[in-house]
Amino acid sequence: MGRTKSPARRSASPDPAHTRGGKSIVGLKGMKGQARNALRTNGFASGVRAALVLSDARAAAQRGGAASSAGGAAAEHGAAESVAAAQRSLHQAQAPRLYAGGVKKPQRYRPGTVALREIRKFQNSTEMLIPMRPFQRVVKEIALGYKTDLRFQSTAIVALQEAAEEYLVGVMADAMMCALHGERKTLMMKDIALARRIRGPDRV
Repeated sequence: MGRTKSPARRSASPDPAHTRGGKSIVGLKGMKGQARNALRTNGFASGVRAALVLSDARAAAQRGGAASSAGGAAAEHGAAESVAAAQRSLHQAQAPRLYAGGVKKPQRYRPGTVALREIRKFQNSTEMLIPMRPFQRVVKEIALGYKTDLRFQSTAIVALQEAAEEYLVGVMADAMMCALHGERKTLMMKDIALARRIRGPDRV
């Protein structure tokens, strides 16, 4: 009878080690605790890194308490300190970033952005631009120079304020045109004087 060839047996090769973050698991298991934790937390954001450190500290504290229940108060104190330090680092990582002096830096806008926002706000509103009480006091102070026993109705004060605001807005608009004609963006007193002179005595 002929010989039957038995199938050749391949030598069992070790399974390829899985990789994690560029390092094999076998290599990670062979490392010490601090180096392994450093590799595991490397490449993460500060908040994620602090959370991982806190979880490792809590796990180490639980393992230390379970392994050496009769180790004394020193071991428990050291584990509690490590957990507290990890919690402080986590809170610092999650806290909003403050600038020098402990004051948050205010947001700055480009020049002209806030001015345009205020212009649109006042253009869309129908309220008075000048506060009513200060304007009322000024009107009464001026009226005292002519007569002492003058009284004003509230509607009369409102009418005077509307007329004054319309006049002031017109003068400021003409003065701004004079400033732009002089190739300037800053409104000066000479622009207001020129605008009043151009408007003439009839329009003051």
